[in-house]
Amino acid sequence: MAQEDKAKFTGVFRKADKNNDGEVTPGELKRMVINEFGEDISDRDLADMFCCLDRNGDNKVTLEEFLGEMMKKPRRAEFRKAFDDIDKDHSGSLSTDEVRQLVKSRGCSDADIDKMFAKVDTNDDGIISLDEFMAMVVLSHNGQNHSSSKAQGLDRREGGWSFLLFVVLSVYVRTMAQEDKAKFTGVFRKADKNNDGEVTPGELKRMVIIEFGQDISDRDLVDMFCCLDKNGDGKVTLDEFLGEMLKKPRRAEFRKAFDDIDKDHSGSISKDEVRQLVKSRGCSDADIDKMFAKVDTNDDGIISLDEFMAMV
Repeated sequence: MAQEDKAKFTGVFRKADKNNDGEVTPGELKRMVINEFGEDISDRDLADMFCCLDRNGDNKVTLEEFLGEMMKKPRRAEFRKAFDDIDKDHSGSLSTDEVRQLVKSRGCSDADIDKMFAKVDTNDDGIISLDEFMAMVVLSHNGQNHSSSKAQGLDRREGGWSFLLFVVLSVYVRTMAQEDKAKFTGVFRKADKNNDGEVTPGELKRMVIIEFGQDISDRDLVDMFCCLDKNGDGKVTLDEFLGEMLKKPRRAEFRKAFDDIDKDHSGSISKDEVRQLVKSRGCSDADIDKMFAKVDTNDDGIISLDEFMAMV
């Protein structure tokens, strides 16, 4: 199954990479969306989609980056979030009315909506399950027929069907962006102990000590605070904090720090590499083990780039 998925998504990448240079640009991605889904894409949707794929922030997407995003393990959970966002009544399935609310504002007729719903609802029970929702995405990428006889001969270029998929992917990307904003807002609220809407150097230092169980040097604190305090007034507002944490090149910046720690260039950080980094600062082995376990959220014994960023 993993090999099939890899071949499927590699095919999608090759279609987008029109000049065969091994990289997809925003322009190539936009042309692929138009060709595959028969619809134009707004600049905002394009930027969101491209940012999701461009893991190192260099304004181009390699095959490795594309496969890394499309095949990562939490993908079902992420599509679940997009599914739940469409499922307004929290019934655990999508009704015709919910699909209609999602796409009608984009110019789809009732007839188109009924037709696309019928194709996704492969077991004819009048609702779309999460599995049917995800099968739609798989079908769009590999062009294969669903096991249901109803889906035989499915044409992925039909306007209504294809555009529903495009809208779903847009919802998925926006859901991830909203989740990031909520996550970093929560971090800010934790730091802002007196709830005045501003974080001082002292509050930032206390938050680091509480969250990571480790003190921070005055030099590191000044560097961190200056990075956040965009207008230099000695305090950090929520807007300044979100502006820094959510800016598009941020992943590229963290990638550089991550690669500097990843001495063996394995693509992940081991406990020994963490030990080399922090032991000179007076951390005991017990402190390092505790810190590592907190960051290694999936307990696989290594720290991935996503885990590294989540820690921050």
